[in-house]
Amino acid sequence: MVLALFLGLAANQCSGKSSPTNPGSGGSDAGEGGVGGADASGGKGGSGGKSGSGGTGGVGGSAGTGAAGGAAGSVGTNGGASGAGGAGTAGEGGDGDPGGGVAGDAGENGGGGAPSTFVPTDLGDRLVLWLNAGALAQANGDKVAVWSDLSTAANHAQQSVDAYRPTYTASAVNGLPAVTFDGLQSHLQLDDTPTLRWGTGDFAILVVARGAPSEATNAMLYQKSNLASPFAGPNFYVNADKPSASRRAQIQLDQSTYTGTFFGVDDTVPRLFGGTRKVVNTTSELAMRLNGVTETMLMRSSVVDIDAPGQPAIIGHNGYTPNSGFQAFEGDIAEICAVKGAMTADELSELESYLMDKYALP
Repeated sequence: MVLALFLGLAANQCSGKSSPTNPGSGGSDAGEGGVGGADASGGKGGSGGKSGSGGTGGVGGSAGTGAAGGAAGSVGTNGGASGAGGAGTAGEGGDGDPGGGVAGDAGENGGGGAPSTFVPTDLGDRLVLWLNAGALAQANGDKVAVWSDLSTAANHAQQSVDAYRPTYTASAVNGLPAVTFDGLQSHLQLDDTPTLRWGTGDFAILVVARGAPSEATNAMLYQKSNLASPFAGPNFYVNADKPSASRRAQIQLDQSTYTGTFFGVDDTVPRLFGGTRKVVNTTSELAMRLNGVTETMLMRSSVVDIDAPGQPAIIGHNGYTPNSGFQAFEGDIAEICAVKGAMTADELSELESYLMDKYALP
């Protein structure tokens, strides 16, 4: 464009004519006179050059493209709400057009996760006990003679002595039913079976319960142990006396193998109590869990055999010595699940979540 303007200016200085808009190119010098003519006139001056053409205008820059919308939100777990996609940002303007591109559309919402459908029987034959008070077809205040096991092991909890039977409470643990023990002599008994002999392997026992303030020491939630010292077998209780008298919950495998909660639990608050053992080679990891979280863990280089053959399992009391108030639990038990064998961390979490969600535990 600069070259065109320069040529036009030079033409204007040399031409006999000019273009109305741009200078013309210069004409030629006057022609020579005609030969032989007298007083011949000079030739015509050369015509003016054509005007220079204007330079081509620069092409405007295209508008910037808007940024893409945000990615879809992640799928929620166990029915969680979907996440919303983020809105796109405006694109930058091109050189010829100062305006930015149109903003990208917002990303679509992610799909919500399906609610969990887990039930304890999903554990198959590893589930060896499932007592659910909600499955009892009884009226409020009725005595409970049989609490049927919902697992395939059919380890039903029973009491043949009318005076020792606990009662059914229709609304006990956050509005759901429970079996209520009086802290005196009420208890239920389960026959000794191979599925309740947990030997030197992995196990888990989970109990949804609400204890009343009680003075009974080692008030039994679940017990199956030998009668002779060191009383090997799973003993799960509150108001533990080891290493000193307390109101803590505790899981014990013999007199020197036990672990419990940090604080007392005799405050009528419903909780999920859990006792688990995991065996790796010859190392035992015994854990006391509360509301789905490990409170304490005891690791030992040896493994206690907790079969206790010939001994029944007992709920709510030390029924081996059925004296009034002896190691007797006072309060409500809504549900018990026991697992014989190894579970993955996810399986344990699913089982605990099932119970905690059902009873609206914190």
